[in-house]
Amino acid sequence: MTWESAIEDKNHRRHEEAIAWVARGLGNPELLTQFDADYDPYARAPFNSGIFASRRGAITEADLKALFEKESSFTKTF
Repeated sequence: MTWESAIEDKNHRRHEEAIAWVARGLGNPELLTQFDADYDPYARAPFNSGIFASRRGAITEADLKALFEKESSFTKTF
């Protein structure tokens, strides 16, 4: 089974299993797409590495502020 074939083909014998795997790996896919409309939770197999790496200056204070505002706005919808 390839990830793409199971996700794309609703008649694939493992389609439902692949869809359920997204929810187990990422949480509620619909909420994720509400947070970021450009994100496709079914585009690739989900995983969580638990690691964040960056370099100095890669993320600016303005970037963090924009992310904070977006997250704050999103959580107010509950």
